[in-house]
Amino acid sequence: MKNFTQLEQEAQIILDSVKDFPEKRLALRQAFYRKYGLGKLTEYGYGNSNDPLHTPPFTDTSYPTQTKEQLINIMQQWLQDNMGYFWTNATTLEYPTGFDLSLFFDMYGGQSTSGEEKLCSQYWRVNINPWDRYTLSVPKSGSYRLKTDEPGYKNLFLTGD
Repeated sequence: MKNFTQLEQEAQIILDSVKDFPEKRLALRQAFYRKYGLGKLTEYGYGNSNDPLHTPPFTDTSYPTQTKEQLINIMQQWLQDNMGYFWTNATTLEYPTGFDLSLFFDMYGGQSTSGEEKLCSQYWRVNINPWDRYTLSVPKSGSYRLKTDEPGYKNLFLTGD
């Protein structure tokens, strides 16, 4: 079994090979979603949430809540099925390959909150508006982006595409 340093080195090689090629990043993301079965792949490859056949009107105020609940359910299942491989000391007997949700921090609930409540208290976002769903990443632009650990603030790390 590989140790964390070996996995980290392999991941860095993969990231370096796709950083200036949006189409390669998309292919890598699509392969990940296919492997782990995280919902239907959209043409952009983000695929965690399924779109309705018809987008509800803006007057349907329950739609954002429903989609966020769907995302949290998918995230909870993924954490309980997979995170134990990454954080072996953050598992439970109930989910030996998954993450112990009670380890999430909830600044509003304190220690008495359940793991599920702590999971729900995290910041989760579902891009349901058309203007949320567009990402422009032109070829050879990766070298101009801030690196994950270069935002200029302690304990802040940049992620995403």
